[in-house]
Amino acid sequence: MPVPYGTDIQLRVLKAYVTAPIGTRLIAAARHAPHLEARDETLAAITSFIANFLRDSLK
Repeated sequence: MPVPYGTDIQLRVLKAYVTAPIGTRLIAAARHAPHLEARDETLAAITSFIANFLRDSLK
Protein backbone atom coordinates (compact mmCIF):
# COMPACT_ATOMS: atom_id res chain seq x y z
CA MET A 1 0.00 0.00 0.00
CA PRO A 2 1.54 3.37 -0.99
CA VAL A 3 2.16 5.99 1.67
CA PRO A 4 -0.39 8.82 1.40
CA TYR A 5 0.83 12.28 0.51
CA GLY A 6 1.42 14.82 3.22
CA THR A 7 2.46 12.68 6.16
CA ASP A 8 4.74 13.52 9.04
CA ILE A 9 6.90 10.55 8.04
CA GLN A 10 7.69 12.15 4.67
CA LEU A 11 8.67 15.40 6.36
CA ARG A 12 10.98 13.63 8.83
CA VAL A 13 12.69 11.75 5.99
CA LEU A 14 13.27 15.02 4.12
CA LYS A 15 14.76 16.66 7.22
CA ALA A 16 17.02 13.65 7.81
CA TYR A 17 18.46 13.42 4.29
CA VAL A 18 18.38 16.87 2.70
CA THR A 19 21.62 18.73 3.27
CA ALA A 20 20.49 22.08 1.87
CA PRO A 21 18.49 24.57 3.93
CA ILE A 22 15.03 23.10 4.41
CA GLY A 23 11.83 24.03 6.14
CA THR A 24 8.87 21.71 6.45
CA ARG A 25 5.30 22.39 7.35
CA LEU A 26 2.34 20.04 7.33
CA ILE A 27 -0.61 21.98 5.91
CA ALA A 28 -3.78 20.21 7.03
CA ALA A 29 -5.97 21.49 4.20
CA ALA A 30 -3.54 20.33 1.51
CA ARG A 31 -2.59 16.95 0.12
CA HIS A 32 -0.70 16.47 -3.15
CA ALA A 33 -1.03 20.01 -4.54
CA PRO A 34 -0.76 22.51 -1.68
CA HIS A 35 -0.28 25.42 -4.09
CA LEU A 36 -3.81 24.70 -5.34
CA GLU A 37 -5.52 23.26 -2.26
CA ALA A 38 -4.29 25.73 0.37
CA ARG A 39 -2.90 28.60 -1.66
CA ASP A 40 -2.66 31.29 1.02
CA GLU A 41 -1.11 29.08 3.70
CA THR A 42 1.36 27.62 1.20
CA LEU A 43 2.38 31.06 -0.02
CA ALA A 44 2.82 32.25 3.56
CA ALA A 45 5.06 29.26 4.34
CA ILE A 46 7.19 29.84 1.24
CA THR A 47 7.47 33.57 1.94
CA SER A 48 8.49 32.92 5.54
CA PHE A 49 11.12 30.37 4.50
CA ILE A 50 12.68 32.71 1.94
CA ALA A 51 12.68 35.68 4.34
CA ASN A 52 14.33 33.61 7.08
CA PHE A 53 16.86 32.14 4.65
CA LEU A 54 17.84 35.58 3.36
CA ARG A 55 18.05 37.04 6.87
CA ASP A 56 20.23 34.16 8.08
CA SER A 57 22.50 34.19 5.05
CA LEU A 58 23.25 37.90 5.48
CA LYS A 59 24.51 37.51 9.06
